[in-house]
Amino acid sequence: MNITKDTMVENLDVNGYTYFRILSYSGARKSEILALKWSDIDFDTSTLNINKTLSRGLNNKIIMQPTKTVNGRRIIDMDNDSMKLLKQWKMYQAQFMLKLGFNTNSPDQLVFSNTRNNFYSINVPNERMRNVQKRNVLKRITVHGLRHTHCSILFSMGASIKDVQARLGHTDIQTTMNIYAHVTKEEKKDTADKFAKFMEN
Repeated sequence: MNITKDTMVENLDVNGYTYFRILSYSGARKSEILALKWSDIDFDTSTLNINKTLSRGLNNKIIMQPTKTVNGRRIIDMDNDSMKLLKQWKMYQAQFMLKLGFNTNSPDQLVFSNTRNNFYSINVPNERMRNVQKRNVLKRITVHGLRHTHCSILFSMGASIKDVQARLGHTDIQTTMNIYAHVTKEEKKDTADKFAKFMEN
């Protein structure tokens, strides 16, 4: 079977959209999402089992290893739309990779793999995000910035510090509290602005 340039581009688009959706809606680290296997996805309970991560080993080789801390090992609840997208991606991935000669019907199959059915480089999400921002003239935000945004939104919704710490896998609660302090500071400024605008009317 022939793989055209258009097919490759389409696969990258679907792959990239799914990856960034799951990254944004889970609050997980980019290397944790890149390390996900289909056996880590529970469609019945709509959860992701975060228990490993990608890192660089000898000679910059990408390796998979357990999360560095106990807090890093966690179950993340996901929304229904994200899980539906993952199901669609799983089917799309199976069809696309079969054309390349790979059978993805295995629990150990990576959720996000390159065209050699191997690990992506840890830098790939950064490169893809920069390309999207440049192409659409968007304000620059880092991949890690999505994690910070996820955390900020949770606090704005009224989530507790402990719940956010557990969801993001922060070892040190001070890391979570620093983001909380930033969010509450911004909310106080917003409250003052809203009050001033109300009084002007």
